[in-house]
Amino acid sequence: MGNATFFLSVGDQGHLGSWVWIGVEDAEALFREYQAKGANVRNPPTNYEWAYEMQIEDLDGNVLRLGSEPKSDQPEGEWLDMRGERWAKSSDGEWKRVEKP
Repeated sequence: MGNATFFLSVGDQGHLGSWVWIGVEDAEALFREYQAKGANVRNPPTNYEWAYEMQIEDLDGNVLRLGSEPKSDQPEGEWLDMRGERWAKSSDGEWKRVEKP
């Protein structure tokens, strides 16, 4: 029997609709499949310390965060929050909001 993990959060990720994190074998392959089927890709696969993860939004506004193992050969990317604002890690390791041009 496999393992299951529930990721629950309060605050920034909570909004109308739900956010669910699901571990997958290959986020890049799943991204190509979803993209070909016209899924609403909220954020394409991006490397983070916890996973190589993408955000897919369903018709009800629920966000599916689908991730596989992080890629050791890629830097961490920008995070997209519930309001559509981007965040990047600064040199001191803190997440800072990316200012729009």
